[in-house]
Amino acid sequence: MDTSIAERRIKLQAIILLAVLALVWGTSFILIKHGLEFFTPVEVGFTRIGVAAIALLPVAIYHLRKVNPSQWWKFLASGLLGNLIPAILFAFAGSKLNSAVSGALNGLTPLFTLIVGLLFYKSKIKYAHWIGIGFGLVGAVVLAARKNGIEGLLDINGFALFAVLATVCYAFNVYLLKFWLGSYKPIVISSLAIVFSGLPGIFFLFSNSHWVTTAFSNPMAQEAAYGLVILGVIGTALTLICFNYLVQITSPLFASSVTYLIPLVAMLWGIFDNEPVGFSHLIGIALIISGVVLVNRRST
Repeated sequence: MDTSIAERRIKLQAIILLAVLALVWGTSFILIKHGLEFFTPVEVGFTRIGVAAIALLPVAIYHLRKVNPSQWWKFLASGLLGNLIPAILFAFAGSKLNSAVSGALNGLTPLFTLIVGLLFYKSKIKYAHWIGIGFGLVGAVVLAARKNGIEGLLDINGFALFAVLATVCYAFNVYLLKFWLGSYKPIVISSLAIVFSGLPGIFFLFSNSHWVTTAFSNPMAQEAAYGLVILGVIGTALTLICFNYLVQITSPLFASSVTYLIPLVAMLWGIFDNEPVGFSHLIGIALIISGVVLVNRRST
């Protein structure tokens, strides 16, 4: 096959994957929000990853024999940084933030990906990248403000920090996938990472009486639980395979750019769910997206 044709095909695959991931992950914040109406943040996080682990358990068992046991800890690290810890952190953030704001803060991932690359992987950085990081951080502060206007910047919602920490975890995991686990197929990485990190979630699902009682005694809670199941199977298990494949065929920075569209999808769901979206939210999202555009400029 002609090299240029193969490159165009890979580029098209990457664009399609970005769009699908943005749609699915942008929707995840509204599902988390409704899950939190009946379950605690820890329950929401463990349910999401536990369900994903159950879905991928047969696949993980099949591929486990292909991996040297001395490498298992790397899959566990990827599962913790890329899945379990962020799932719990975003659930805590969503308990006090609008889903649109949580989704927008998720857009900080490329900025922290650049910083992690600079600090630990000797990535090159240009002046425009620093401006982009500044835009993103200012946008995060604007989104975290409890009120509109300048006075709001002095009253920050501390729960936004949970979402910020989750994006830092994502940033580290992107490089872990690229440089530690890049030789494995995406299905191997995804299944083992999810199952290794999701074992506590599986134990939780079968032992937590509050979760079971709530999920099966209240019809509205059942709806929320179904949403978390969908989030675990589609929004975590299947999309993680797609994301890991995207990292392998492109670059860590390009893959993290899925967060271009996640804030917009999350905001649209927030509007649909009657969340208040003010002018300051639009400014914050615009600053973060502008920052992502700048940090994605190629290094020389």
